[in-house]
Amino acid sequence: MVFIDIHGSHKIANIIIIISIIIISIIILSIVVIIIIIIIIIIIIIIIVVIIVIVVIIIKPLTSHHPDPQLLAHNDESQWGCETLKHCFIIHSY
Repeated sequence: MVFIDIHGSHKIANIIIIISIIIISIIILSIVVIIIIIIIIIIIIIIIVVIIVIVVIIIKPLTSHHPDPQLLAHNDESQWGCETLKHCFIIHSY
């Protein structure tokens, strides 16, 4: 760096360089933090989706009175009847 020392101009230039380095480092850090937050949010969403899929695949057929829920899509659901509100809800929720 070639700074002629007139009225301490090289000190001002050094301060400007230091400030610009600090600003650039803050910007880089904030970008990294934002990327990390986005990755964490994506991971949380994936975990929630996996949990929902597991619940739907494993627990929902167990709570159903009818053994094969896929048959309900093809058959008229009124033939299975609604003995209880819970049974009716399970049939109509498929």
